[in-house]
Amino acid sequence: LLITASSFANCEKPMSQSEMNECSSSKFDIADKELNDIYKELMSKLNDTEKNNLKKEQRKWIKYRNAEASRELKELGLEGGSMASMMYGDALTYRTKKRVEELKALLAKHK
Repeated sequence: LLITASSFANCEKPMSQSEMNECSSSKFDIADKELNDIYKELMSKLNDTEKNNLKKEQRKWIKYRNAEASRELKELGLEGGSMASMMYGDALTYRTKKRVEELKALLAKHK
């Protein structure tokens, strides 16, 4: 039985920074799983050249997403603070959801 820390957080009404951090992480995990699912589905529809291009594009996008989330923390002066984990997770989640929409649009063209 695998139980994660976020299983214990009340994400409806988080009461502590720790719970807010756990909930942010959990939201990112959900968005990341959706991204991976849509990515795999899209890859199954592409030819070899398109697959290679998408792989390269996705790797670049992941670096961009992570760098932008870090940049935001730095701009807000939150690096190393108690809210840093939550803010970083929220930034990752936001960009990941946007990417899911982009990949869904590409998938729609290949159905």
